[in-house]
Amino acid sequence: MSDNSLYALLALAISAVAVLLLGLAAGSLGLVDRPDQDLKDHKKATPIVGGIAVFLALHISLVVAGVFDVWLLALSFGLLLIGLLDDLRTLTPLVRLAAGAGAGVLLVFSIGAEDDLLAAGLVVVLLVVAINAVNLLDGADGVAGSAALVATVGLVFLNLNRGTEAFPSLILAGALAGFLIFNWPPARAFLGDGGAYVVAAALTYFVLTSTSAPVDSGGDWLPEVLVAVAFFGVFLVDLVVTLLRRIIARQPLFGGDRSHVYDQLADGGWSPSRVASSVAGAQVGIVGLVLLLDLVVRPWVAVVSAVFLLHAVVTLLCAMGFAYHFKPKWVVTPEV
Repeated sequence: MSDNSLYALLALAISAVAVLLLGLAAGSLGLVDRPDQDLKDHKKATPIVGGIAVFLALHISLVVAGVFDVWLLALSFGLLLIGLLDDLRTLTPLVRLAAGAGAGVLLVFSIGAEDDLLAAGLVVVLLVVAINAVNLLDGADGVAGSAALVATVGLVFLNLNRGTEAFPSLILAGALAGFLIFNWPPARAFLGDGGAYVVAAALTYFVLTSTSAPVDSGGDWLPEVLVAVAFFGVFLVDLVVTLLRRIIARQPLFGGDRSHVYDQLADGGWSPSRVASSVAGAQVGIVGLVLLLDLVVRPWVAVVSAVFLLHAVVTLLCAMGFAYHFKPKWVVTPEV
């Protein structure tokens, strides 16, 4: 693991340097997120180059380490392009959904699950949900990046526990850490939709490849995948609370708003650093407990316990009122 850590440090360095260099050209490329009176309340125009930086750092480091994965490259590159196009032009929800489903089909073939209808369907749904969950949480400095970093580190330990390949997840952790240097409040770079899509694709791919049984081998893979899915943690929690809040407020499910959990914490006077730290801390708690479950109990017991854990967090947030406060935005802009 010590030698592998050097490649993670390489990914960190590549990611950080890429953010710096791409940030200089972001304006001319149109990859700048400007504040408005709609959903964007940051103080100044900010480069949205985090996705490109993480993508380059991940795959260059994998090549240098000799573990290049063409399927992961194709999946993440395709979604990066879709996300960048969304950053530049704002795609409709239907186009986003179709792109996610198409990428899901590619993911099915990449893990060899095309002969198992149940597995194929779950893979496509998982990727579509992951894309939207990561994108929804990416609305405040340091929030999505830190949550993704914690999830990725958790996947490293999960793979070590299961005796599966932990190295790619370790490299992704390095790439995310390099980006987070510039995304921590006050952020000097954002992931953007392109970055959210890349992170979702990589996390989903590593969740699916964390199983000790191939995904096409009957049902043995299913509980291990479902336990690993719980590593999305706060991404899934925010997604569920967001959907509940919009249903209660009778607002479009695929619209945007300024009432995410992190928005409400900021409205309550929390500083951006405190918000990001709290979300990261909650993610550490969820991932740590799920890791413990995977280590000490049977797979299906771990699945039920992980679902109960996420349900408990959602219930707690609802009891605290986070599902009942809706702050509309000025202009309807599709978010999915």
